Amino acid sequence: MVRSGCASRTPGVRSGERGGFDPRYDHGFSLIEAMLALALLTGGCLAVVGMFVVSDRALARAAHMDEALALARGVMEWKRALPYERLDEDDLDGDGLAEGRSPAGADEVGSFHRAWRLWRDRPGPGFSIVSVDIAWPDEQGRPHRLAMAMVRADVRAEGF
Repeated sequence: MVRSGCASRTPGVRSGERGGFDPRYDHGFSLIEAMLALALLTGGCLAVVGMFVVSDRALARAAHMDEALALARGVMEWKRALPYERLDEDDLDGDGLAEGRSPAGADEVGSFHRAWRLWRDRPGPGFSIVSVDIAWPDEQGRPHRLAMAMVRADVRAEGF
């Protein structure tokens, strides 16, 4: 076996000795390598935490939008259940009795402002449009809005 007196360029390895590895020359990781690995791990953890924050905000926005949609659908179902000639009746306290007749109404439900409007004879005679607008602020106070509309037909009118 030929022995070389010079060491290879890799620490812990000398050419020609016991398959090329000598544990006496292996000193582990340097401080720079350990600090670099720690910095990379910290950066990865911060990125994951950032994604949690973004997903939490998106979840809160989706929850608000879902609640606004439920409020708008509630008004639509309420107006859909009324006979055509009573579409302008408003049951503001939810007791099943109309407090008055008006083509528009509004109320507050939590942080949501709910408003609805009725347009008679639009788009033509025997039709009415019911629209609902829901407005609410997000956690930073920025306003958001959801609008829905439906067309109701008087099936007792001529032509139906």
